[in-house]
Amino acid sequence: MDYAQTVHFRSIDLTLDRIDQVYQRLNSDIKSQIIIVGGTNGKGSSVAMLESIYQQAGYTTAAFTSPHLIRFNERYRLNGNNLEDQVLIDSFEKVEQLREDIPLTYFEFATLVAIDSLSQLEPDVLIMETGMGGRLDSVNILNPDCVLLTHVALDHTQWLGETREQIGFEKAGLFRADKPAICGDLTPPSSVLKRADEINADLKLIKRDYDYANSGSHWDWHAFSGGYQQLSQLPLPSISGRGQLNNAAGVLMATHCLKDKLAVSEDAIRQGLSSAVIQGRLQQVEYKRRKVILDVAHNVDAVTVLAEFLRQNPVQGRTWAVLGMLEDKDIQQVIRVVCSNIDHWELATLSESRGADAQRLSTQLLQVTADVKYNCHASPATAFEAAIAKSQADDRIVVFGSFHTVGDVLAHL
Repeated sequence: MDYAQTVHFRSIDLTLDRIDQVYQRLNSDIKSQIIIVGGTNGKGSSVAMLESIYQQAGYTTAAFTSPHLIRFNERYRLNGNNLEDQVLIDSFEKVEQLREDIPLTYFEFATLVAIDSLSQLEPDVLIMETGMGGRLDSVNILNPDCVLLTHVALDHTQWLGETREQIGFEKAGLFRADKPAICGDLTPPSSVLKRADEINADLKLIKRDYDYANSGSHWDWHAFSGGYQQLSQLPLPSISGRGQLNNAAGVLMATHCLKDKLAVSEDAIRQGLSSAVIQGRLQQVEYKRRKVILDVAHNVDAVTVLAEFLRQNPVQGRTWAVLGMLEDKDIQQVIRVVCSNIDHWELATLSESRGADAQRLSTQLLQVTADVKYNCHASPATAFEAAIAKSQADDRIVVFGSFHTVGDVLAHL
């Protein structure tokens, strides 16, 4: 992996011509139904639910997600299990040989390894999560049978644009003519609708083509196009968070659109929703008699969900934040959204090339509120242990701000 980061002089190069050349040389014969999942937030949870439902239905599933939390192998799953080192190494060597003098970025390498290694396993369904954007994302070299677009919000603005319209245009670049394109955004940018219309994609919009209703302990789902379907008294998704019902509704629409190729029973849906798991999304653990919440939320929309969860689930004691973020995120706005829910901040430097140091975080924190308690640390793990040492048994610790932050603490745990 260290080597893969040296092959291209840029860490991100949003073009498809180079990776497509190597992809053609791979000559992969993909017989699986391909689902591409894109969007700003909710991608990982949607992939996990798709995997779980299809596995409960008796299908073999392969999934490519990013980034990883602890081990690189987490990005590659067969029936929910990470691929072994040697399988990935074989594919890396194959890609390295075939690329010849074509430079590939780290993510392009990883995507080609996913296509090679996972397609050879001949799964019934191949679920590919975009890394960033859509139109020029490496995953878009594939020809999906269905695209699930979860949500469009402001993130990666230096690459995708500074408005939802610009970002929506990039995300909608995943759509294919005459293929299902499911959009779970309640207010989709007009650029998404325009793109679908231009290429005649089979666009499925929430509130128009499918919908859901939350009754508190259960929920109902309806599809109005592609044949009417109604599912009542469904179990709530096992993955926590306000947006998960919206994600689950889009997932069910995807299974509905692919029902002729991948039939799924109502029982498989119920079992799949109840058993889906994903690390780092409002994940709750206990450590040294402390309640710990781990959430990879790193943009305003995701942190808004985290803040809402903290308000709805108060504790008797104090709430400690362990925060580490990348430099290119909207640090001040993220802090502003959740600040009223935090009593004490333990700020961590991220060692990644794009990582913000703790002093930079403290500067942003003080611009939001001058009356604040905080400390700076060299890493998320040391910040976490400081919070553990200073907190009481009825306190809780919230680790958030980046995959790197949560991954570092999970590895420490």
